Amino acid sequence: TLFYNDDPVSTIFGVDLPVIGAPDVDVRAMVSIDNVEEGQTVSSPVTVKVSGNTFEANLAWLLLDANGAKLDNGYTTVASFGEWAQADVGLGALEPGTYTFKALEYSAENGEPINVDDKTFTVD
Repeated sequence: TLFYNDDPVSTIFGVDLPVIGAPDVDVRAMVSIDNVEEGQTVSSPVTVKVSGNTFEANLAWLLLDANGAKLDNGYTTVASFGEWAQADVGLGALEPGTYTFKALEYSAENGEPINVDDKTFTVD
């Protein structure tokens, strides 16, 4: 219950209360990078935290250089379908420079990348 001047309120900003959030599956990204922001400067060694709710719990990742060339790739297991979980991807000691990290799922139907999140960051 929300109160204003000690009185309960039934609406806030024109929205009737209570407000119930939508289920995660309706509003949350199926794959996300959780601890690196676009354009952020980080220190080496680099660990990226990823979250996902992916088919068979496989979350793939790619590390690209400033020119878009693949430097490394792999996958981690995040959870069973229907649940989100977080995992660490240890990229190790990276030389100073600009990198792009992509977390993604590959379609079970045709192998195409789906549910992609990417962040470009700089290592100092």
